[in-house]
Amino acid sequence: MKSRFLLADDNLEKLASIETLLKDNFEVCEIESSHSYNSTIKKAKTGNFDLLILDMSMPTFDQKEGTSAPIKPLAGRDVLSKLKYKKSPLKVIVVTQFDIFGRMSDTIDLQDLVNTLKENFRDNFVGCVYYDPRSSSWSDNLVELVKDVVGFE
Repeated sequence: MKSRFLLADDNLEKLASIETLLKDNFEVCEIESSHSYNSTIKKAKTGNFDLLILDMSMPTFDQKEGTSAPIKPLAGRDVLSKLKYKKSPLKVIVVTQFDIFGRMSDTIDLQDLVNTLKENFRDNFVGCVYYDPRSSSWSDNLVELVKDVVGFE
């Protein structure tokens, strides 16, 4: 049986890196992607995924060429809230390249955010990976977390 992954990220380079990593390490898998909060929610509700790999900061809606959408700094947290509300069993790994989220006085650092996600979304939240394309540690960490969810290589 194939595992199905949903990759939610608006950074196409990061998305491609994660997709390559999954294909190289998990031969039997299907991968779909989404690029905004709204499209992620829609696909998570309608698809039968084993795992959601989720960026924390994404635009509210998909951008058409030549347009821009407002960025939700904590879109990933909002996706997790929606999954919890819908009682979805979907497991989620957050992959982010930021260590501070929010604006001005309404900011939270990555470690505090991870602690909050663990506490509030324990049925869905698996863990968080800090994405740094200059290092291989992010890929090793992500592979280990994915193995914990899908249980195969």
